[in-house]
Amino acid sequence: MTKFYESKPCKNCNDTRRYISTKKCPTCARAYNASRNGSDVTTVCNNKSRVQLRKALANSGVDKFEGTRCVKCKSTERYTRDNSCVQCAIRRSRSSDNSASARWAKNNPDKALAKVRRRELAKMQRTPSWADNAKITEIYAWALLASRATGVQHHVDHIIPLQGDAVSGLHVEGNLQILLWWDNLSKGNSF
Repeated sequence: MTKFYESKPCKNCNDTRRYISTKKCPTCARAYNASRNGSDVTTVCNNKSRVQLRKALANSGVDKFEGTRCVKCKSTERYTRDNSCVQCAIRRSRSSDNSASARWAKNNPDKALAKVRRRELAKMQRTPSWADNAKITEIYAWALLASRATGVQHHVDHIIPLQGDAVSGLHVEGNLQILLWWDNLSKGNSF
């Protein structure tokens, strides 16, 4: 029994065969079914139907997929929204964040200094006389040691922020924790 008939070429993959039952080309149908089943969809379609596949993945809530190898970083992880390399996008965002804040500090040295001084003053005002400065220093030393050992920067974070909106914490050893830098920066003044 014949499953296919010949028709005009598919606009996505140029396949001229169509299923008799659904009138869809077999390549696009396999890609669509694979995206719905969560299997490795890059192996079921050729290059032209990958566009349709990315759209199907994006519509189903999948934000990343294994695609072609990136020329710059050799990674195969891609975003479904625009087929861009995930690792290169992360590197771009980190470098632009750092350079934007550095440019702001260079263009506004008085405001940057005021920001640093406000932070230092808040820390001094929220350090009670009974705080154990040796333990606080030890926590900062552990964070520095973790950064050197792993190669990833670690921050000492105040669990309850010093300058919170609703409450303000103290600069004491019980209110300090060591976090990876991205976790600390994403936390902001929340707890």
